[in-house]
Amino acid sequence: MKLLAHSARGKDLLLYAMCVVAAFVFWLFLSLDGEVQRDYELPLKIENMPDKTVALDRWPKDIAVTVQGKGWQFVRYAWGEMPPLKISYKDFAGEEGVFRMSKTKIESRIHDYFGQNVSVLSTRPDSIVVHTTNKPGKRVKVIIDADITPSYQSMISGPITANVDSVTLYSLNRIPASVKSVETMPVKESGLTDTLYIRSVRLKPIPEVRMIPETVDITIPVEPLIAKKKTVTISVINAPADCRIILFPYSVEVSYLVPISKYGTDMQFNAFVNYRDISLESKSVKVHVNSESDLCRSVTFSPESVDYVMEYFNQQ
Repeated sequence: MKLLAHSARGKDLLLYAMCVVAAFVFWLFLSLDGEVQRDYELPLKIENMPDKTVALDRWPKDIAVTVQGKGWQFVRYAWGEMPPLKISYKDFAGEEGVFRMSKTKIESRIHDYFGQNVSVLSTRPDSIVVHTTNKPGKRVKVIIDADITPSYQSMISGPITANVDSVTLYSLNRIPASVKSVETMPVKESGLTDTLYIRSVRLKPIPEVRMIPETVDITIPVEPLIAKKKTVTISVINAPADCRIILFPYSVEVSYLVPISKYGTDMQFNAFVNYRDISLESKSVKVHVNSESDLCRSVTFSPESVDYVMEYFNQQ
């Protein structure tokens, strides 16, 4: 390296590099000193809003601006996130609870943001009007409007729930006493095989009413089903006191589906024949099976009928 630096070729390379750096600095100086036009979206941050004051209209999330100025005035905004445009609520809130910020006021704050020598060519929105209230809200429950169909091999394994069970309503006018609940927008899903989480489901709007929160997260618990079998003894109902009925066989094998989380749970079934179903013209009688749990699906059993023998005896 030392030999290269002292050689004629090395000196030429060093001179060339210095010329490139000087040209870049000169180009950068000319670029930053020239007039440029830039578009930005400034995040809006409302400060100094009283704790009990609620906005009935939505605040703009940001203000889109087109500005013109020297290139060097915008260098610090070339990287990273744009700092928020901070506006004090108390500076623009009227006694009637209406926040008003005209186009002139917005442009004035943008000049403060970028610098007074920057020209503001356009803003969107060009004015801000937000109605607010400090009246107490009304708490009402949330009703989920859902039409859910799981797949054949799955089932809804619990209640469909939202992350909040109630919301607060605010309005400039008195909220009618008849408003005791709000519904979600309709949710329709089919063929579900697993638990589904739906984020930010909107609530059905009510005119001139602000809801907080305005969306809820919904959980639809769905589990796959697994097959099980169980042998159940058959009982006899409605038989006379002086009659004994002997069944062949005296039990049935019940097949059913249960949620996989309940596989280890002993599900109870009632298997029985009804004395009133017995016909002297037939040697068999129909078997009935009922489940004591609503978690069981696709319940089948075998045999569906059994033979019987009746014995009568005299009561002492």
